Amino acid sequence: MNDIVLSPIPLPELLKEFASIVNTNEAPVASEYDHPNVNDECVDIAALAKFLNVTQQTIIKFKSKGVIPYLQIGRSVRFNKREVVDALRKKRKQ
Repeated sequence: MNDIVLSPIPLPELLKEFASIVNTNEAPVASEYDHPNVNDECVDIAALAKFLNVTQQTIIKFKSKGVIPYLQIGRSVRFNKREVVDALRKKRKQ
């Protein structure tokens, strides 16, 4: 637990948001993802984590739980950004 997290969100608010995600199994979706220019680009775990502003472990967890769609060819895993955003929106509405 020695990792440092830099966030523009105040710590109490950030912790509250994390707690609500963990307790409800909701996927985080922010308003910036509603932008119509989210393209069909395929990205790896690191790029998707950066795009969604979450850790790579969160992406791996969402992948393993079936929350987000992915394409695997051999050992290579890729995510379609538009499909991921759509899946997270649907999960959030449930």
